[in-house]
Amino acid sequence: PTGYNRIDGAMLAAATDEADHAPIGSDIEKFQLGTWNAVTNPDNNWSDCYRAIRLSALFLQNSENYETIILRDTSTASKLNTYKTQCADLKALRAEARILNAYMYFELLKRFGGVPLIDKLYSRESHPDMERSAYDQVVTHIVGEIDDVLDNDELEDDWYAYDQKQYGRFTQGAALALKSRILLYRASPQNNPSGDTERWKEAAQAAHDLIELSKYTLEGNYGNLFSGTTSHQSKEVILAYMTGANNTPETDNYPIPTNGGKTGTCPSANLVDAYENADGTPFDWNSLTPGDDPYAGRDPRLQYSIVVNDSQWNGRTMQCYDGGADGSGVTQATTTGYYLKKFLTDGLDLEKNQTSVHSWILFRYAEILLDYAEAMNEAYGPDQAPGDYALTALDALQLVRDRASLQLPIVTAATRDEFREAVKHERRIELAFEDHRYWDLLRWKDAMEVLNKPVRGVKVTKTGEGKWSYTQTEVATRTFLERNYYMPFTRSEVENSNHTLEQNPGY
Repeated sequence: PTGYNRIDGAMLAAATDEADHAPIGSDIEKFQLGTWNAVTNPDNNWSDCYRAIRLSALFLQNSENYETIILRDTSTASKLNTYKTQCADLKALRAEARILNAYMYFELLKRFGGVPLIDKLYSRESHPDMERSAYDQVVTHIVGEIDDVLDNDELEDDWYAYDQKQYGRFTQGAALALKSRILLYRASPQNNPSGDTERWKEAAQAAHDLIELSKYTLEGNYGNLFSGTTSHQSKEVILAYMTGANNTPETDNYPIPTNGGKTGTCPSANLVDAYENADGTPFDWNSLTPGDDPYAGRDPRLQYSIVVNDSQWNGRTMQCYDGGADGSGVTQATTTGYYLKKFLTDGLDLEKNQTSVHSWILFRYAEILLDYAEAMNEAYGPDQAPGDYALTALDALQLVRDRASLQLPIVTAATRDEFREAVKHERRIELAFEDHRYWDLLRWKDAMEVLNKPVRGVKVTKTGEGKWSYTQTEVATRTFLERNYYMPFTRSEVENSNHTLEQNPGY
C-alpha cells in the first residue's frame, strides 16, 4: 500500500482527527460520516489481499523444486556462478513470498478480524465454502511463517548491499518489524480484552529482537526523512514502497494558490494543538496573549509536518488568513487553516512538471521503539527492564523524543496508566499522517470516544502588518459506530460462501 492518496485521492488521516480532505465528494467522506457498509466500503482490500495470497502460494508451489527446475548448466565457471546466483535468488524469493503472504493476512486481520485461513491452492470449480478462522489462528499462522523463514535464514539481511537496485524487498528486519506490529495489535485491548500480560511480553520480545539487530538507527533530522532518496535509503527505514520520481503528492497537497496544487489533506487543529511546547508543557490557546505566535517554541516536528500561517513554504510566505491567497474564501483552499508539509518536497515547479523521489515508509525504526515502549510498559511497567532487555519503556520513548529535539523534557510517568497516555501522545505526533492513527484508535478501543468529536480548524484574521488573531472553529463532523471497529465482509462474499462466512456484528 501507498498512503499518499489511498482512498479516492485522500489520505487515511482524513478519516480520523488528524486531518480533513478539502475536495468534496471523495469516498473518504463515508468514513468521516460512518456511512460505509457491507455494500460500499472504500477500504475493502479483500480481493487484492486474497489475490496476493493465492499468487504467493502459486509461486511457492511452482518453485518447490527450483534447484532442478531451472537450467543447470555448470560446464564453465561462469555458468556455475549463474546457476548459484539463480538458486540464491529463488531461495530468497520463496522466503519473501511467505512473508508477503503473512503481510496480506495481517492487512485483512486488522480490518475484518478473523478471516478464512487458506492453506492450499484451489481451482475455481473446487473451491469450498470457507469459514472464518479465529483471530488467534491467523496470528499464529503469520508469526509461524515469519519465525520459520527467519529460523532458516532464508531472507537477505541487506538488499542494498547485495544489489542497489533491490530496495523495497523484504529483509530480515522487515519480517521482524511485521512480527512486532502484529503482536502489538494482538496484545492491544481490541484483541486482548482480558488484558493478558503474556501477550504484551511477546510483543515486547518481538520489538526487542529487532532492536538487538543493531542494524537500524534514527535519522538525525526528522524533517529529512520523508522525501527524496532518504525516504528509502535512511538507516531508519526498514521497508518502504518506492513510487519513483513523480510529483503526485505535491500536486494533490500543495495549496491551490501554488501553480499546479490542488489542496488535499488539511491537518486538523486537533492534531496541531497536540504538539507540545518545547519545554514539554501542553500547548494551550488560553495561555497566549494578543500578538503571540502560537506556533513558535513548539515541538519541532510541527514545523516539519504542517504548514501554518505566515510561515515560509514553496518560496513564499503562506497567507492562511481570511482574504489571504491561501485562506478561506479561496475555492478549495484549506478547510482547517493548515496545509500538509510532511512527505512533500519544498519548491517543486509543477508547471514545469518537476519531480522528486517518493517512497511510502511501511516500517521504520522509530515505530519499533514506540512498539517496544508500549509493550514493555504493559508487561513490566515504565521503568523496568528485566533479563536481557537493555532499554526500559521510558528509555525507548525518550530516544524518539530526543531525536525530535533535545529540548523536549524526559517523560516522568511513574505508573502504567501515565505512561500509556505518554506513548499514545508520542505515536500521534511522531507517526502523524503515516496510516497509524486510525488503526491505533481501533486497537486501543479509543475510536468511539475520539472519532465522534468534530474536526477543528483555526480561523486566522489579519489585524495589522504581521499581526493576526486566531479563533478555533469546527470544520467537520465525525461519526464512528461501535460496529465500525471491524469492517464488514461484502454482501457478495457472504452470499458466494453460501453464508458460511459469518458477517461481523452490526452489518
